[in-house]
Amino acid sequence: MKRVRDLSKLANTMRSQGYSSKEIAITLNKKRLALGRLFKNQTPQFIKEMAFKRNLTKYGNKWGPDIKYLREVQGKSWEQIIESASRPSGAIAAFISVFFGSN
Repeated sequence: MKRVRDLSKLANTMRSQGYSSKEIAITLNKKRLALGRLFKNQTPQFIKEMAFKRNLTKYGNKWGPDIKYLREVQGKSWEQIIESASRPSGAIAAFISVFFGSN
């Protein structure tokens, strides 16, 4: 969850360097999906398969929503994608809190 929240720091750095909202959104989405791969690859197989099934049903991509889905299906703006890329999943936060307390 910390790594996801830290994506907002990258967005701020990119803004200060003059990147457009589109460039930032695309970069953050790619990094968010990469974090998903990293942690899913460390997840027990049966849980990973459940996550893949859910993501395929919901997003059409086993790793989660890509930029095309966010723009064309959900109609999100570049700024909305930037914000959501750095916000941890509520479902994951709830799951983690069951085992480790609030985070």
